[in-house]
Amino acid sequence: MLAAAPLLAASLTQDARLVAGLTVSLTLPYVLFGLPGGVLVDWLDRRRLMYAVNLVRGTVTAAAALLAFLGWANIFLLYGLFFLIGIGETIFRNAAQSIVPSLVSTRSLARANGGLLMGEIMGTEFVGPPLGGFLFSAGITLPLTVNAATFGIGAVLLMAMPPPPARPRSEDRRRAFLPAIAEGMSWLAREPLLRALAVVTGAINLTTSAVIAIMVLYARQRLHLGGAGYGLLLSCGAVGSIAGSIAAPWAARVLGPGRTLVTALVLLAISPAVIAATSNRIVTGAMLMLAGVGNLGWTVVAMSLRQAMIPDHLLGRVGSVYRLIAWGSLPLGALMAGFLAHAQGIQSPFWASAAMLTVLSLVIYRLARSGAIERARVFVA
Repeated sequence: MLAAAPLLAASLTQDARLVAGLTVSLTLPYVLFGLPGGVLVDWLDRRRLMYAVNLVRGTVTAAAALLAFLGWANIFLLYGLFFLIGIGETIFRNAAQSIVPSLVSTRSLARANGGLLMGEIMGTEFVGPPLGGFLFSAGITLPLTVNAATFGIGAVLLMAMPPPPARPRSEDRRRAFLPAIAEGMSWLAREPLLRALAVVTGAINLTTSAVIAIMVLYARQRLHLGGAGYGLLLSCGAVGSIAGSIAAPWAARVLGPGRTLVTALVLLAISPAVIAATSNRIVTGAMLMLAGVGNLGWTVVAMSLRQAMIPDHLLGRVGSVYRLIAWGSLPLGALMAGFLAHAQGIQSPFWASAAMLTVLSLVIYRLARSGAIERARVFVA
């Protein structure tokens, strides 16, 4: 659906601002619902919470498929669908990442996160985009229908999974939401390394969101690709992401977390600069692969650091504050890309992203030189 929905949006409007609005509607819930979602993740059974979220997402997507089949598809229907799915995604991702430390040892977190993310990428980026492009070519309701079914399958698989060890009932559950949220905020405020990682991740996500938001128009206008070609182009990034998820645990062990994070940012900075300078399909695909390697290299190491440092009873709340900083920039990046592309041309968001990522790589290089990251390498097996 992540491939099919932008194609549907582009068939309804050629306005870059409206197409980018689709990404805004998907990512805005990270800002609006991230903090209360973190409280739910700490207070409720995480596995059952993910099960319920998948059931709701499947029902909403099936309803949207029915409306599209009846001929009521429009850009605002897509906005509403993606907004509701974004609410579920905000809660689901937090719960999924928070449950990992209860399933594996601390020293195995990097390997576990790498494997988990590789499985996620295989479905959402490698198989999903080309399938979404081909399904869209066959019928606009097919991607929505298939996606509704996969949410249902995901719910069944979650309940079939052996439950993690029972967590002690926390006294925090007797508190109101706001004091519970405040505790997560104050914990993160006392950890300078995690604060820095959250801010840099937010800047990375801003640039990533900017590129993704207008990629469908870039593919059509500069690369002259159709729906199936666009799906395959996105899969190039997925191939790089899979390679990054495999290489990141090894790199963190051999190079150290600090050097791994710096290398990941350099790869991320190179990619949009080259894409902006070319109209070659093969080169663009190669740069998306490079960005995938960098993105997953950063994600695996930063996520493992976070899981290793945060106490279990605070994982949901601290993680939600971290994600508010890290993901709150996603709708801003999409908005920036839409207006920048509309005013300065389709290449301008890529140049802006490259410049920002270059600055970030220098910031993390200085942090790595200080030794702060290496001192926290408790998760490296």
